[in-house]
Amino acid sequence: AIATKPEKHQSIMCTTSNINDMIGLQQGSVAPVAKQVSAIKLKHSRDAFILVDIREADEIAADPLPQDFTADSEIPMGKLFLMVSKGELGWNKESNILLLCASGRRSLVAASELIANGYFNTAVLGRGIVGLRNPAATVPDFLVVLATKSDPEKITLALTACSTAAFNGDTVVLALMG
Repeated sequence: AIATKPEKHQSIMCTTSNINDMIGLQQGSVAPVAKQVSAIKLKHSRDAFILVDIREADEIAADPLPQDFTADSEIPMGKLFLMVSKGELGWNKESNILLLCASGRRSLVAASELIANGYFNTAVLGRGIVGLRNPAATVPDFLVVLATKSDPEKITLALTACSTAAFNGDTVVLALMG
């Protein structure tokens, strides 16, 4: 769809094409979207990622990472963009890169830039440092809702799926409805 200018007093609906126009994507191109990794998943699979803290040096000094986490690199977002544009990152484009910032917003922007430049395995820490400090407040990877009067086979299947996902480090919420 092509974005059109709204008539006077017409509400503006924010669609993908409107957003693409705003950020300058060409028609038919796809906006890079980074996968979000929960703090719980990160704790179970820390070694699978190059962990990059993109906060500014003064932010890192004022609010360091928890003791059980260490960033592999600390590169402020502006410097990261400059390094990407000059081809100076030095990471294999196949590497699993996980960006983190204070809340996760800057990481999403930076991840889009990395993905657009061929680092397709780039992800972000969902909710950033906030999520890392309070992993219970993160959005689950899976939500399973079952009626309490569900068929026992469906309940067994759902519980098996939940336990498998949790074993793989995904966060799962199982809700039973009466």
